[in-house]
Amino acid sequence: MKNCFSPKIVLDNTSRLPLQEQIAEAFRKHIARFRPEAGTRIISEHALSKELEIHRKTVHQAYEILVAEEFFSYSATRGVEISAKAKLLCRKPFPSIAFVMPYTMTEQLEHFGRWGYELFAGVIDRAAELGIAVSILALPSSKLSDEELELWLENSVMRNIGIIDLGPRPEDDAAVIKKLLQAPLPHVLIASESTFPGISTLRADYEGAYECMIKHLVKLKHKHIVCLDRPPSKNIFFADTAYLRTRIAGKIAARYGIVSTSLVIQKKNTGNINFSAVADEILKISPRPTAIICSNDDTAHAVIEELKSRNFTIPEDFSVLGYDRIIPGIAGCDHSRLELGRRAVDMIFEMDKNWKFGEFREEYIPSVFYEDLSSGSALTQIKNKKKELSV
Repeated sequence: MKNCFSPKIVLDNTSRLPLQEQIAEAFRKHIARFRPEAGTRIISEHALSKELEIHRKTVHQAYEILVAEEFFSYSATRGVEISAKAKLLCRKPFPSIAFVMPYTMTEQLEHFGRWGYELFAGVIDRAAELGIAVSILALPSSKLSDEELELWLENSVMRNIGIIDLGPRPEDDAAVIKKLLQAPLPHVLIASESTFPGISTLRADYEGAYECMIKHLVKLKHKHIVCLDRPPSKNIFFADTAYLRTRIAGKIAARYGIVSTSLVIQKKNTGNINFSAVADEILKISPRPTAIICSNDDTAHAVIEELKSRNFTIPEDFSVLGYDRIIPGIAGCDHSRLELGRRAVDMIFEMDKNWKFGEFREEYIPSVFYEDLSSGSALTQIKNKKKELSV
């Protein structure tokens, strides 16, 4: 029978559980996992009994159990089909969201900065306000067998109304994350782009913040800037959206008549960035840029220290701007990780009401530009101009 609901069922003849109960339980699990639409036709009793090599009466008894429980219903024209109440019967009385992190909690804390704690708090707080529990899960080892991964998915992930995902471990292969992406649940990926169908994404809206930054640089009379670009950190499924920041800044700068040079940051073999080489490349650009836009505060701070070691002053010689708002004195943009976590929960809550497999959303939270010492100000420019005139 084509286009019918036909789960893979493995019977255990050594089990004390009767065969009809095993069949019924297999259907319950698959309905909970795949959430077929009401009215979906079920494989016929004859076809299933032939497939399982058992008497048709046993399959009929299993179907009778599921009809009595209102997972199945009879149609005079279509036979047995999924009932309108099936999805509700699979829902836990107290819903929960699977918050899937790349590492175990102990390991994850080592990777969390301020932003990580804010994001975590946003998820937990908003879920509590909506009466939703949060199941904190770590991606299992890629060394597990396919059967073990299936068991993890069934017992840990599929009992939730949706998934909030921070992405894969950089060093991991695709097996685990591919298995997670196959779960038929609303799925929100935070701060990354997904190339996998059906995964919703949530990130900061960089465009508005960087337009404010460029306008600020225009007021300061900057005409040439350099954007320290970073290649996207990605695997087969995800790309970290931080690499978009300086690219967006460069495009907006062009609209305002500012010449921008994109400089790709190269890493040493150890994985560390050679900021001495970065400074050399910046100083080779002609005409020399007067502003440097970095994708994060750590990069901005390292660039500032390298330039200072060469007797340049900030912001008189160079305005340097970052992202994250974590190092005092560094200007740049930032977004609320607390709001990011809260919005992710709201997305799951909203999609759970009428979500269909394959549907996804792309949503954004605002990013804001902050002036600070490293970018200079109009007043700084006026003082410098007066010094030049006095000389």
